[in-house]
Amino acid sequence: DGAPGNVVQLEVFMEAQCPDTSRYGFGRERQYGSRRGRDMCRFVRSQLMPAWKALSSTGRVDWQLVPFGKARCVERSDGDFDCTCQHGPNECILNQLMNCVIQAIQDPDRYMETIECIQGKPNLDSAIEKCIAPSQSLSVNQMQDCATGPNGRKLLALAGAKTASLSPRLTFVPWIRLNGDRVVDALYDLPGNLCKLLEPAPLACS
Repeated sequence: DGAPGNVVQLEVFMEAQCPDTSRYGFGRERQYGSRRGRDMCRFVRSQLMPAWKALSSTGRVDWQLVPFGKARCVERSDGDFDCTCQHGPNECILNQLMNCVIQAIQDPDRYMETIECIQGKPNLDSAIEKCIAPSQSLSVNQMQDCATGPNGRKLLALAGAKTASLSPRLTFVPWIRLNGDRVVDALYDLPGNLCKLLEPAPLACS
């Protein structure tokens, strides 16, 4: 609704794949275990996207997505990177694709739905066909080259450096920060937690 007020910084440290299905509800963090991956996907669909759809028009949330999670990147002598990801090589490629999309578009209002689409896809071919090809803002060839090449690995390593700088350090995915502070409850009610920090609250919060 464009009313004046403060701006809240939202950072979501995430990863691209769900090793399991997404049909179950949230457990609390101590109960997650093997459900962690499916809840990463569930968070994107049941919390992040509704929050974005409700609040993006206010211009009062600084949306930052950092696709890396519990990956690891090591720089090689030639300047390229070797990266490994929690759920295997496909997740690294999809994390890289997400970072490529974010770099190419830059505006969250234009890339958020593409990131949601990539989330949980089984492999690059599926993500390209269903998420990149329909986009008018992205080139299939450029995104495929980026996701599988040195630029994608460099972008993933940069996301890793940002993730490594967290204090306290990331032990759980998704890791959500509001105005620089980790907020565990945002995993279960992101719109409500954003609205608490928006002063005055926009109409979308009422």
